[in-house]
Amino acid sequence: MKKIVLIGELGEIMRSLNECLAGEFQVQLCSEQLENVKAMVKIVKPELIIICQIGVEEIDNAIFEWIQEKCPKIPALGVTTNEGWKQCREFYKSEQFDVLFRPVAKKELLEKCHQMLQSGGVSEPDE
Repeated sequence: MKKIVLIGELGEIMRSLNECLAGEFQVQLCSEQLENVKAMVKIVKPELIIICQIGVEEIDNAIFEWIQEKCPKIPALGVTTNEGWKQCREFYKSEQFDVLFRPVAKKELLEKCHQMLQSGGVSEPDE
């Protein structure tokens, strides 16, 4: 089963995303603090990282920078709003990152995850 780290504010939206993904993937929830993200990625060795910006006041761009720098072969998907996207749009220009805008249907989320997993590689975070 493919492994996903789901990063975001631990609340109702994260719970809903987790429920959507749990039947098809091994999902590990992670709060949006950079140190937690670093530790979780190292432990889980995910094949996909999902960043849920919904419900997060302002996501730390350092999370995107760290993923881009230390996990360049792990695809990353942002689930966001137009406002959230504007905060991080430079990262979404990279081939590593893709985005889905809220509201996201379960079918759309699963299709995007499968698509990204097929095109992405698995790699350990660089030290």
